[in-house]
Amino acid sequence: MRRPLILLTVALTVTAGLVVCGLLLPGEEAGRQQPPAAATPLSGLDTDALVAARAAFCDAVPAAWVEDVLGSEPSQAQAWGNGDTLPAAAGVRDVAHEFGCRWAAGDLAVEGWVFAPPVTAARARELVGAARETTGCTPLPAAAALGSPSVALTCGAPHGQSTATYAGLLGDAWLTCRVTGPAARAELAETADRWCGMVLAAAGAG
Repeated sequence: MRRPLILLTVALTVTAGLVVCGLLLPGEEAGRQQPPAAATPLSGLDTDALVAARAAFCDAVPAAWVEDVLGSEPSQAQAWGNGDTLPAAAGVRDVAHEFGCRWAAGDLAVEGWVFAPPVTAARARELVGAARETTGCTPLPAAAALGSPSVALTCGAPHGQSTATYAGLLGDAWLTCRVTGPAARAELAETADRWCGMVLAAAGAG
């Protein structure tokens, strides 16, 4: 599993995702593919009874959703699977025990990941407790739940940036979604709420 600080369960530094399904709007012309329907923000969902798959999902995240939340086409895109080496962060190289992905454009980045091993409710409560004790992090006010139990935090990040991270248990899957941007960005929490809704929809949680 990740080192302490890596998940939001455990981390601020290393990046990483969920379960997927993208819906297409009916085409006006037969055989014409339309853009995917917009995802409901996390705050508009009741996630207490949802479950997510512990499997790769990144290929199913619509490019239109990523561009929408970033505000432009991503300049960076990364994905990893169980057993892969995680992208380097702060000089740390870790082996992933999760499925995840990250996109970035300008000074904004979004990411999501899901643990490959199953997580029990007891272990999830431990992860929530550890996350809340992470130095430099504070609870996200009025945050929506991402499963049960769940946690939502804002944390300081290097280079004048901040992170807004949600994590929680959906069935036996521990899922995390995160947005990183300038600390002065007032709508960072709102962006995270929208992104987590996209992650859940892409993850096919149900």
